[in-house]
Amino acid sequence: MTRTALVLVAGFLLVLLDLGCAVKEKVFEIRLYPPGAMIYVDDRDQGQTDKKVLIDFRRKPQATVRVVKDGYQPAGKEVDGEAAEKHTFFLQESPKNKEIIDVLNRIQSTLVQISDQLGRSLAEKSK
Repeated sequence: MTRTALVLVAGFLLVLLDLGCAVKEKVFEIRLYPPGAMIYVDDRDQGQTDKKVLIDFRRKPQATVRVVKDGYQPAGKEVDGEAAEKHTFFLQESPKNKEIIDVLNRIQSTLVQISDQLGRSLAEKSK
């Protein structure tokens, strides 16, 4: 066999092996309730839900899909080429930090008023 023929046979075998390998790319449909979150695949921005996202599995067999929306706790999961094509995330609301701070400020204000009243009361009794 000539050198050229060997190179052609080797190339053909590599192509056959490559075709038999695991999934290289797959399209996933990412849905979210409530809609409008940002989608990240391996920390790369993919835009907003609801949409289809192409994930490349040539470099590694798994990818991390994460959805993030203001006011909600982020969610995510690991996917591979064998995973279902549709993924739906249900986000939970984050605690309302502003409401908590408002309540704490009102408590602090009330404690200051009570402290002032006690101070005046003690001052009058000591006269």
